[in-house]
Amino acid sequence: MIILVNISFSPSRLSTLTIYLAPSIPDESTAAPDIDRLLLSKEEWPESFISNATVKDVIREIPDYIPMNIPSREGKPRNIDLSTHWNPLQIFLLFFSFPVLQIICDSTNSFAFRNHTAKDPWKSIHPIELLHYFGCLILIGLFGQPPRKYAWNSRNGYLRDTSISKNRFEQITKYIHFRDRGPNAIVGESWWLKLGEVLPILRQKCQKYWDIGSYLTVDEIMISFDGRSVQKVTIPAKPIPIGLKLQGLGDGGYIYSWEATRPKLAEFQLSTIKFSVAIPETTPPVFAFLTATQSMVARLVESLLKGRQFHLYLDNLFVCWRLSQYLKERGIALTGTCRKGACGYPPRLLALKGVPTSLNWGALQGTIVKGVFAWLWQDNNLVMGMFSLSLSSFFSLYI
Repeated sequence: MIILVNISFSPSRLSTLTIYLAPSIPDESTAAPDIDRLLLSKEEWPESFISNATVKDVIREIPDYIPMNIPSREGKPRNIDLSTHWNPLQIFLLFFSFPVLQIICDSTNSFAFRNHTAKDPWKSIHPIELLHYFGCLILIGLFGQPPRKYAWNSRNGYLRDTSISKNRFEQITKYIHFRDRGPNAIVGESWWLKLGEVLPILRQKCQKYWDIGSYLTVDEIMISFDGRSVQKVTIPAKPIPIGLKLQGLGDGGYIYSWEATRPKLAEFQLSTIKFSVAIPETTPPVFAFLTATQSMVARLVESLLKGRQFHLYLDNLFVCWRLSQYLKERGIALTGTCRKGACGYPPRLLALKGVPTSLNWGALQGTIVKGVFAWLWQDNNLVMGMFSLSLSSFFSLYI
């Protein structure tokens, strides 16, 4: 479907286009049946080189280009007193503060008093006891010695000196709730909704206590979960191959923001906001939508500080011309690998993967696609990718 919009150029900003969105958008399809034809010059189309081509038939001279220059800035803690020593408990309490612990205690007590039996009487849990419980969970994770029942062994159990008995620990595990959903809980509710207010509070605190740097990434985060649920995700190559999944925005190992996901649904996917980008040099202007996966990146970067520039490094799950152009209009550079069929990736470069003779190691081919540099690099295998070009590179091509 084609959406027509007005566009204007703004030299004073990093973005090349100012987009005026239509008031209603009926679907999330791409702007045209063959969007690549609008992005690529004729020399990059498949018919511009012969079938069964050799390397010499396909390679071209690499054009001059200028990548986006993002000032380097390292992330660091903020809103805390760095002149004092912070022990692990103090850092933990920054995020799981006593008001947050009280929310969990209230929900757990509410659920337990409604569901306990005479043989398993419930005693109210309080924040200090909940802290002891979390401490036991951390120790169990560190020691990783199944079965858990031996952790309280009086002779050599690593939890034998803790203030929580084995029976109390198992009871809290049975009843703990971050949000008591009442006696008529909805079956199949998304897992993040079961965390209630706690999840958004933790997300807010992660942003409060970190002055984010310039170089960021978005990637999957797996939360180990061995229970039965249709919301579990399996990614065999991950250190945690089975569990619940987040998409996280990270800075040097610090998780600044995230969006929870389940198969075919993300935490904020039902938002009515549509993310889109105009294709330069189209008359009338043509408007292309980000996919659902790329829209997740667009939502995550909304948490970044306005007026700052960032460089986002992504893997091939997200990268294409649409997302690169969308981020560049917001002062965010993108670098990453991409997959076959990525929007805006030139068929000429893709054809090099099919030629019988490989390139020399380290060889590079590339072309400029409407302000984005698409490249092909010979490592042990050919690697495809894209990165953002500066505004000056873009104008030099079209002015």
